[in-house]
Amino acid sequence: MILRWAIFVVFVVALLGTSLRMSHKSQEAEYLAARTLPMNTRVNSTLWTFQKGETPAAFWRAPKPGDLAGKYLKKEIQEGSPITPPELSESPKLTFSSESVPLTFNLGDLGSLGAYLNAGAKVYVCDHDTQLCTGGPYEVKALVGKVDAQLVLICLTVKEADEVREIKKPTLRIAVLP
Repeated sequence: MILRWAIFVVFVVALLGTSLRMSHKSQEAEYLAARTLPMNTRVNSTLWTFQKGETPAAFWRAPKPGDLAGKYLKKEIQEGSPITPPELSESPKLTFSSESVPLTFNLGDLGSLGAYLNAGAKVYVCDHDTQLCTGGPYEVKALVGKVDAQLVLICLTVKEADEVREIKKPTLRIAVLP
């Protein structure tokens, strides 16, 4: 009986010693960006891959998906780089120049394609009835509003904004997804 306990203790000590010698980076479980994500991207589960840590303890220390989803990136994150809670914000960081005019459009108008839209995408603003588009494509700065009722924020020049305001029933058309 004592021999069994001695073997168990030796095994546990060897296992702990091995795990302590591993580098700190390799032990951590983390969420990695599936592609390059621009600043103000609203994070969701399609934008990350989960990399398991080397030990069960690393998995337990990893943030929960709910700690990341729905939050905004404070800065651009390169593909394969970790997404961590300190790099996230509850709201987008929006800056506008004095020559730009921010406009919002209902994301629901895009239907199921709206699920793929995020910061960095390019859209056209078109007349719903005539299907004619004015200028563009325009870069999506951020998705704003509640997750179930999102708005697309774009910034235009004063001249472009005046042209868009003349459209009676504006709708978005996706040009390029990030």
